Amino acid sequence: MTHTIPMEVVIGLYDQYRREFVKYDTHKLKLGRQYLIKLELEHNESIQMLKMVVTTDLYNTPTVSEHTWGPLKRRTGYEDPVEAYTDTDASKDISEDTIEDTIEDIKLRVMTYNIWHNNPPSWLVHDKNKRWEWYSSRLRHLAEVILKEDPDIITLQEVRLDNTFVSSKDAAANSSSHRYTVPSGSQMHHLLLALDQLQSGSEADSSEAVVCEMDGVECVQRSERTDLSVKDVVNKYQFVFQPAMSMYDRSRMGQRIEEGVALMVKSPTLLQKMGGKNSIDESQRPWLTIKSSKTLFLPRDYDDKSDDHHRALLHGQIEVHGAHKHHPTIDVMTTHLSLSEMGRRRSVHAIGNHSQFDCSGDVQVLTGDFNAEADEYSYEFLTDTRKDVEESDISCGYVDAWVNSSAERHTSEGFTYPSCQPEKRIDFILVRNSTTAADRSVKWKAVVESSHIAGQATTLDTAHRVGSREGLGMLDMDSPIWASDHYAVVADLRLTVDSQ
Repeated sequence: MTHTIPMEVVIGLYDQYRREFVKYDTHKLKLGRQYLIKLELEHNESIQMLKMVVTTDLYNTPTVSEHTWGPLKRRTGYEDPVEAYTDTDASKDISEDTIEDTIEDIKLRVMTYNIWHNNPPSWLVHDKNKRWEWYSSRLRHLAEVILKEDPDIITLQEVRLDNTFVSSKDAAANSSSHRYTVPSGSQMHHLLLALDQLQSGSEADSSEAVVCEMDGVECVQRSERTDLSVKDVVNKYQFVFQPAMSMYDRSRMGQRIEEGVALMVKSPTLLQKMGGKNSIDESQRPWLTIKSSKTLFLPRDYDDKSDDHHRALLHGQIEVHGAHKHHPTIDVMTTHLSLSEMGRRRSVHAIGNHSQFDCSGDVQVLTGDFNAEADEYSYEFLTDTRKDVEESDISCGYVDAWVNSSAERHTSEGFTYPSCQPEKRIDFILVRNSTTAADRSVKWKAVVESSHIAGQATTLDTAHRVGSREGLGMLDMDSPIWASDHYAVVADLRLTVDSQ
């Protein structure tokens, strides 16, 4: 079944004194359409649900902003292959006395990464082809970091959708047609394609991405393959992209530039799960599905000049299949907080309330670029480390994966920004075990086993530029190419049955 919902944007003059849009200057414009597509796929009585959200702009350029799949239901007497593909016999009844010893622990790797949208900017690199070449090299390098770390769950910030930024090949195709028939400038599509190219290239030959060292500087040498389409990509990672801000320009009605956050989950394909030709070669790895997602738009003060962008919290509930019929669920949330300190304060209070009342999973994982270090209010509020706690404050109860994974670590270590000369730790993975999860016969908890920083390497062909001159930064024509202006944070979690 398919639903079509027109998107409407209200445009008007905002009166900061009256704190409202002036009504006489307000009108509505339809800037595109949104399609919700749901398909029920049945094979050997296994029923799977495929969900896609596709948006189009005024040029009818399609963009996939959500692509998820998972088990819908099973018929009486039929064992779901989701539960049967591990060694655990999910059909057996397990008593409460032995259930903790029977169910094996589940290991998951989580990564959070601010990917620096579609930089380098046009004001730095005026030639479109050179800018695209630089951007493509950076994005392939980012894909190499992801593949090397091999996370199960990935959260991204500064993800851009820009229909004015496409390759010269796509631009030529656009100009020769009355309707766009090529990718829309979606950075999610760019990243997924880069991931697929590298994976397929390394399967075809031995020239896969490897970490090497040149003159003492860590770098990455990559393989390249470009003979793949978006169709080959989207069935390997489930994902949800949520724009938080729109760079709307009334003088350029066809322009669509949005930025936000995204959630990706590595998952076997539907073909694998429904008995197709492909086999699951990682049988010990759990199958993750994005069961549902929702968005909390964070408060913004228009009078605060530092709070100059809309911000959002993307919340996906992830179901972990493959261990037992009592699947653990994880609430994974990601955000990119304001540059304004007061804006961050407002946001973390909203996130704290959301965590308290809108999360029903066994475990909550909150990630993102907080634009705040560990000695600031935002971090201390979420981790309950504030000294001046007020009676009205809620207890968030999150623990910092980076600090919690080692007794020797300090909150001032593990710098993630900027990549050229890291001096701040503003990217975090926070974890807590739910105290409000719905009553169920089996409850799970998460234990942080380790955490590390990733993405410090430059590309091989630019490694010689590192330290080549004083003051060399990220936005110079002779800059080395890092995957992003931030490093990634990675945490290894172990889900285990909570005996309490």
